This record gives sequence, C-alpha cells and structure tokens, in this order.
Amino acid sequence: PDYAPARLALAAVCDLLAQHNEAVDQLDAVLASDRPISFGMASDAPKVFPNASSRPFPPAEANERFLPITKAVTSPDRLTYQPALLGVASVHHASAQAGVDSWSKRVLWVPLAGTLEGAPWDGARALAGVPELGREPDPRARFAALPAAAERKASYAQWSKQLATAVYRDHPLIVLRSKSPKLVSNVGEEEGAFRGRIADLARGERDRTLAELRQKYAPKLAALKDRIDRANERVEREAEQYTDRRNQTALSLGASVLGALFGRKLASATNVQRAAATLRGASRAAQERADIGRAEERVEAIQQDHAELEAELARELAKIEGATAGDQVKIETLRISAIKADLAVETLALVWAPAQVGAAGEIEWLCPALT
Repeated sequence: PDYAPARLALAAVCDLLAQHNEAVDQLDAVLASDRPISFGMASDAPKVFPNASSRPFPPAEANERFLPITKAVTSPDRLTYQPALLGVASVHHASAQAGVDSWSKRVLWVPLAGTLEGAPWDGARALAGVPELGREPDPRARFAALPAAAERKASYAQWSKQLATAVYRDHPLIVLRSKSPKLVSNVGEEEGAFRGRIADLARGERDRTLAELRQKYAPKLAALKDRIDRANERVEREAEQYTDRRNQTALSLGASVLGALFGRKLASATNVQRAAATLRGASRAAQERADIGRAEERVEAIQQDHAELEAELARELAKIEGATAGDQVKIETLRISAIKADLAVETLALVWAPAQVGAAGEIEWLCPALT
C-alpha cells in the first residue's frame, strides 16, 4: 500500500504540535515577566492584559448586541462590558371611557447578575426609546461574568414570555384626567401642559357662564332701575306739589291777614272763608310734605333691593372665577392596561453595556442610554 499520504498528514500534525508547544513556552515567558502579549501586532494595537476576562459566547438565541461607547475612556484597563437584557414590546392601550387608543413601544432594561432566580424583569428600568446597538465590541474591553442562565438558549424563550407578562402587569399607560372640566391628557402630555389646556377650556366655559349669569340678572336689575327712576320722578312731583301748595297757603294766609287788618269787619264772611281756606291749604301742604317723605323712603327701599341684587350677582361671579382657575382643578391619574391580545415582543437581546469599573467596583457608564 501507498503510505505517502499518511506520512505527509502525520508530518503536518507533528509540525502543528511543535508550533503549539513553542507558543505555549512564549506565553509562559510573557506571563512570568508581566509584559503585555504582542502576537506580532503593531505597537499601537490595543493591549490584552493577563487578568482580562475572556469574551463569553452566548447562544444565537441571545441576539447579542453592544451599546456604543460615546464618552471618553480615561482608563482603558478598566473598560469592561456589563451584561444586561434589553426587551422591546409593541403595546396597544385603549379605553373608550377615556377616549384613548394608542400604539407604542415599551423598552425595558435590566442588568444580568447573580443566579437570575425568578423573572429577570422585576424592577426593570424603562427607557425612553430603543438605543443604538452594534454587533462588535471595543477590542480594548474586558467582559464581566455572564450568568450561567444566560448561556442556555432555553432561557431566552422563557425570558421573552416573562417580558410580555411584565409589560402587561407593570407598565400601563398613564394619563391624567380632570372631572371638571371633563378632560383627559394626551399620551405623553406633561401635567403643566395639561393644566394649561384645562385653564384655556375653563376660561371659555367661564366666559359662557358669566354671560349667561349676567343675562339672567339683567332683566331684574333693569326692572329695579326703572322702579328707582319712577320713584325719583314721584319724589320730584311730590316736592313740586308741596312747593306750590306751600306758596298758595302763604299767599292765602297773607290775604287773610291783610283783610282782617284793613277790612271793615274783622269777622266778615269773606275773612272767615279766607281763614278756613288757608287752614285747609296748610293741612294739604303738610300732607304733601309727608308724601315726599314716603316717596323718598320708597326710593331708598328700591335702591337697597338693587344693591342686594348686584351683591348677589358679584358673589355668583366670584364663585365662578374661583371654580375655573386651572391651577386649582383637581387632577387624578388614570392607569390603562395594555390589550393582552395585541401585545407582542419585538426584540429580546443580550446587550453588553460599556463602563469603566473602579477599584471599589463603582461603575461609570460610557453610553448615553444609561446615563
């Protein structure tokens, strides 16, 4: 038989073993001298430190991704990727009573550490949006330990189901609601902006209510004003009549006195008639003077009714003004749960977040999504 191919294969294997042994000897020498490993790379290539943690290789189901480094790395030897789970779910919130029908995304972030007993999403942090993700790490970085559960592909199917449960249970849509005026905030609307809309709406309702109130009181006030005017006119008439009667009485009295002084007979019929007429005129003048007093009292009474009605209107107006102040409106929180049938997990990924780890274990994140 021809053993030439076998001999060539054996020689190749021996050559590889010799290269392997030589590389092991070189590595031992480097480790003993505490020098960085070069492997023939350029002098400015990133260093690999002897105590660096090797990069884990999770299963394909992990959908491994890396957050980009966006801050200056001041200590490359402390640059370490920290493992975490990123979950993105599409959710549908609807409430006919609140007039809400909204589709949105819930983005949850939770660090992976320890033994991962139970659901990892308990206490997860909600992010404002889906962060930018890459597929390759920074070659200078080390890797923190990956929990054993994150190395098993079955874990990711379980965590996906638990993500949907956590989003439904712990992350409802929060909106604000006021009962008077009846209004619900828009999705994502801050309380200050919502109160501003309430104030605008309240001002419109207040203006309409004030107009209706003034329209309600206007006929009553107008009627009282008309009564005051007529009562004042009567006072003037009574005063004029009293003045005329007083003048007539004075003239009649003067004539009677003159007739009595210069007449031929003091007790003549004419003098007696004049005296009687004078007395009757004085009596009517006194009566008309009393009529003036009664007319003035009537004016005062009507004016008092008018003032009380105006005060009542002022109180009603003040009550409306106070009740419609936007900053005094009571606001309550309304929690709207997601529609479970429409909830779908879009992304579940094992994400490595770059950080600088201090000597005492403190972490300084180097990506904006976590700062």
